[in-house]
Amino acid sequence: DGYANTGTTRNNTTTTWKDLSGTGNNVTVSGATWDDKYLSFDGTNDYAYKTSGAIYNISKEHTIEVVLKPEKRDASYQMIFSTVNSGTSVQQYGSLWISKTYQIGYDFGNASSTYSTTRMDYTTSDVGKILSYTSTRNDRTYKLYKNNLLQKNINFTFDARTPNPAIYVGGQYNYFKGKIYSIRVYNNELTEEQLLHNYEYDKQKFNLE
Repeated sequence: DGYANTGTTRNNTTTTWKDLSGTGNNVTVSGATWDDKYLSFDGTNDYAYKTSGAIYNISKEHTIEVVLKPEKRDASYQMIFSTVNSGTSVQQYGSLWISKTYQIGYDFGNASSTYSTTRMDYTTSDVGKILSYTSTRNDRTYKLYKNNLLQKNINFTFDARTPNPAIYVGGQYNYFKGKIYSIRVYNNELTEEQLLHNYEYDKQKFNLE
């Protein structure tokens, strides 16, 4: 959380973005600049990472919530959050990303290199706005939300790969341009009541649009 990153002296020499859950998944900031509520990414070479040793248990269920303010960038896609293999483009578990046509998406692959992409509508009119995106998984059922409104509910015929113990925020090779305010990762699918609670909290805290 860029706003409540307690214990972090937030200036542009600070290279640790702390995991506030107590799990120890701190990430190292490379190039991104601090503000009082967010990290700003330039879309060229800024990102935050933990190349190995990440601790999570999201093989069958998860919830990933991101609060961000995307900016326009001419790119095939921009990575927001991913657990790709270090140094490769292989989707080990999945990723949230923005396409060139400004659709929010979620990718994941299985052990046989089969992969799938889901997208929700996202237009240039949303560029420059503070938004909340959520991806949930319950075994083979995946859902995508924008500002707590369900956009996609999809069932897949194959299992996603086991997560690689690495984290990338803002890119590894296709870099995100904009501001990231908060990222939450849960090892279960949150209920509708829990999702609404988090959305209302973020809406007040970050002035979601």
